[in-house]
Amino acid sequence: MDKEFVKNKIVSLRVFFLVFAYKGHLRIRSVHDHLFSKGGTYRRWSENPYSDSVHKAVLLAYLLSLIIFTYFNPR
Repeated sequence: MDKEFVKNKIVSLRVFFLVFAYKGHLRIRSVHDHLFSKGGTYRRWSENPYSDSVHKAVLLAYLLSLIIFTYFNPR
């Protein structure tokens, strides 16, 4: 295969992936904007300075438990 052909295919796949990811981002963003504009619990939590740290800690705990229970599961 030609190097230029492979390079163009890789670029096309990257563009497709980025467009696909951006559409997902827009959908989540519209939900976020709607909930944030209503105020209430979601807005208070989003403005909380500790919310980012809590989100990262929960994600880390989830990933660690996934790895531990997947790879170290006694059978």
